[in-house]
Amino acid sequence: MLRATMDHVGSPVHSVNPTMRVMSLVIPGFLALSVGYVLYAVSSYVLINQFKNEYHDTGLAIGLFVPYIVIAVLMVASYLRLFITIRTNPGVVALGPEAARDFYGSSSAKPGTNNGATCCGGLAGENSPKSPKSDKPHSTMSAGHDSGHGVDLESGLTAAPPYGSTPGSFGAVPFGPDPRLDPDSPGLEMFYTKDVFECTPDGRPIFCSPCGTWKPDRTHHCSEINRCVRKMDHFCPWVGGIVSETTFKFFLQFTFYATALCGLTIGICGYALWRRKHFGYGSDGRIVAALALAGFLGLFACAMAMTCTHFVFTNVTTVESHQLKSRFKMMAVRIQRGSPPVEGQYDVVTYPLPKNDSQPQHVSLRPNAGPVANSTTVSNMEEPDPFKVAREARAARRAARDMLAFRTFAIVPVKTGVNIWDLGWRGNWNSVMGSNILDWTTPFRLSPCCNHESTESFYQLSAEFRQICADLKLPPCRDMEEARQW
Repeated sequence: MLRATMDHVGSPVHSVNPTMRVMSLVIPGFLALSVGYVLYAVSSYVLINQFKNEYHDTGLAIGLFVPYIVIAVLMVASYLRLFITIRTNPGVVALGPEAARDFYGSSSAKPGTNNGATCCGGLAGENSPKSPKSDKPHSTMSAGHDSGHGVDLESGLTAAPPYGSTPGSFGAVPFGPDPRLDPDSPGLEMFYTKDVFECTPDGRPIFCSPCGTWKPDRTHHCSEINRCVRKMDHFCPWVGGIVSETTFKFFLQFTFYATALCGLTIGICGYALWRRKHFGYGSDGRIVAALALAGFLGLFACAMAMTCTHFVFTNVTTVESHQLKSRFKMMAVRIQRGSPPVEGQYDVVTYPLPKNDSQPQHVSLRPNAGPVANSTTVSNMEEPDPFKVAREARAARRAARDMLAFRTFAIVPVKTGVNIWDLGWRGNWNSVMGSNILDWTTPFRLSPCCNHESTESFYQLSAEFRQICADLKLPPCRDMEEARQW
């Protein structure tokens, strides 16, 4: 847990696309200047100079000025909280040891060479040259890979190429064994100490090869920043980074207050122009400019606020909303010790995983070339394994760990269209926004769903999924029953 939550400290989490990286700096600056001008034009020029001083309508000026400033302060505060959190705690998952070495230590890293999707909410995948697809969890990479078309980073690989590498540039680099076949793989225990977690058909958690790590539930690889992100929603240049579980609450608050402020601005400016025309003063360029900016920004803010509100009440993200009807999930559910076996209902997997001595040691990642085994060419390319000591230490720790109780999990398929995280509109709202009006309106505390300390699962499970388990005669664990009181 500590490894996952502290990874953001000092991490260079930014877009690997130079153009998008510049936009993420320029657009927030444009937004700040636009909002600053609108606030000045409405509060000082319209409400104070005209309504109060020129028209001597003090009551109307104060009556509009107070709520206008309150909404403006809340909007600015939520934006600053959002902007700072994106840079200090973006919700990324910790890199695996080998991927961390390549990410931070490779002298040839060229972040600008990433060809992943650059649109908001895009999954890492189909255009990325970094990860030839492997359909079988235990197989090595096959021959005949092209430059990356049809690739799915979510499916995992045998090994991850260096961060920022281009196709063909890592063909001569020897990589270690497939981390998914290592029972002592770092971070694996974080999953089987839970009662439920998302898995692949063989019962292992989902592995992300570019990040070299196991992916917690509801985690997706963002090609825009080349990192796995918890509850990733989309990459937004308007706020300068990734919107995820740590920032979605503040993003919704910002867009809601921005919509309210723009609506109030349009009303005040429209009324001010009507009064000027009524008294024969004519139009005013400053008021017209403020009205145009408010209309332009308000249109986007309103659309995003409505979309985010819908996602909160249904407990999905932009990525999950696209996947819900096209992908089915596999969930590993712990079978309570002493429960009678159920034949033919589901496959099972037991943790800790058995030691696999037949694990492949080295594979070639050259495009259009399969793995070459027992050849002098591969032997000459091999280098001393820098992680041998760490692996031996993990093996020693495993001997002690095996003395603990084993855990057996049922591998449960969940059909497409079933949202296993849907807690009902009230539970969904409370999991993101909090349980009281102070949390709903102020950008102080993180969302409750950011707490992953529960022994049941990474996120609360829906009643529909519990019914699926009941239909399979899976006895719920005591921790699962207690978790219903969340």
